[in-house]
Amino acid sequence: MPCGISRSEKSTTRQVDQVLCLQPGTYTVVAELQGFSKYQRIGVDVRTNLSLNLDVVMTVGSLQETVTVSGDAPMLEVEKPTQAMNISGEMQRQLPLNNKRAWDSFLQLVPAVTSRTTDSGGGVQVYMLRGGSVEGHAILLDGADVGSWRQSRPDYVQFSTDAIEDVQIKTAAIDASAPLSVGVVVNTATKSGTNVFKGSVGVVGTPRGWNGNNADAGGSSSATTLFQSDASIGGPVIRNKVFFFGAGRYSRLKTGVFRDAAQVNFLQALVPGFEAFDSTANNR
Repeated sequence: MPCGISRSEKSTTRQVDQVLCLQPGTYTVVAELQGFSKYQRIGVDVRTNLSLNLDVVMTVGSLQETVTVSGDAPMLEVEKPTQAMNISGEMQRQLPLNNKRAWDSFLQLVPAVTSRTTDSGGGVQVYMLRGGSVEGHAILLDGADVGSWRQSRPDYVQFSTDAIEDVQIKTAAIDASAPLSVGVVVNTATKSGTNVFKGSVGVVGTPRGWNGNNADAGGSSSATTLFQSDASIGGPVIRNKVFFFGAGRYSRLKTGVFRDAAQVNFLQALVPGFEAFDSTANNR
């Protein structure tokens, strides 16, 4: 379907226009017609993968008069009965959901979904309360399926939270346009370019000393250490025409393997010179 404005109905009193491929964000809608007052509605919140209906009622008057509508009731999905939740990227960046700043940490806010952080490079494992495999989800990036048939897990997809504009999570009554899955369908919309250069740099870490030691003398604990750095930048290449956005991450995670003293002694007897080691994951 081509992007732009599509006119599907017109009469002497009613006209229906569709705006296709609109980026998520907050817009101001303005309507002008000779012989009528100018109509302006501010704060129209457009979210990912939602079909919204906006009724514009114009009154007889002059173009010098402006009818401004604000603080109206929020608009709802009008075409599909899908059970879904939208979470803005800005909200996710402001909430301390976990210590890894994982892009999929918003899943911990979704009703009917339970999740847990993983000891791997980042992200969370997701389970549906109604059942479903941890690998049975559909992960979309700007509508494109970026998962695989075998490992459709959010923690296997990595990018910076600074790249996120909006996210929709479908949990039930999923329409046929989404890839087949037995879990959630996550569709992440990335940021679009602007005429302003913007960027961010962030570092998070957990030193080993912040962990308690739950192993007995001679054993090894499950202590975790983390170092993670994120950077992003975006802006215009040609103003109003061509834009760029880039983001990168480096993380180093070490998770100790719990062993009691008896297990360590057994391993040393089995493998002479054995030394306890951590499970290490490095991601870029």
